[in-house]
Amino acid sequence: MKILDKKTKEFSEIVKFVRKLGISPNVLDKLGNLVKESKFVYSVNDKLLNHITSIDHRFFFVGTSIGELRQKGFFPNPEFIDFLSKRSEDKIIINDKSEWMFLCGKDIFKSGVSSDKSKDSARNVFVQNKNNENLGLAGSFKNGQYYHILDKGAYVRKEI
Repeated sequence: MKILDKKTKEFSEIVKFVRKLGISPNVLDKLGNLVKESKFVYSVNDKLLNHITSIDHRFFFVGTSIGELRQKGFFPNPEFIDFLSKRSEDKIIINDKSEWMFLCGKDIFKSGVSSDKSKDSARNVFVQNKNNENLGLAGSFKNGQYYHILDKGAYVRKEI
């Protein structure tokens, strides 16, 4: 296990990801402590961190998973995207049909976007349904379409 602080390369990868979304890296302070086991990053509170550092045992999973560190940088999981979406205005609202398609891992056509609240067309955006529930993350094309990056349906597809 490795505790990630602001001086570690792994922490800087997470900061780089958050900044790409137009969110201040200060938001990471709300997560508590970040620890890495294997390639996975977890958010843990002080009490849990004290406990896991006091025992001589490797853990498989601890706290709340926020994503994984890959060769190309940090890749979030849906919980972390949900956490970040509450702190951003760069969102698109999609219709019911597009919601289903997006949750199946498909891109979003321009006709499926009900409302576009994003500020920068070159940036990634959070995808919301009509109830303002976060569905995942998409990247924008110049023609008003969005390509799929990550969605909450990934958990279901992973189980199959």
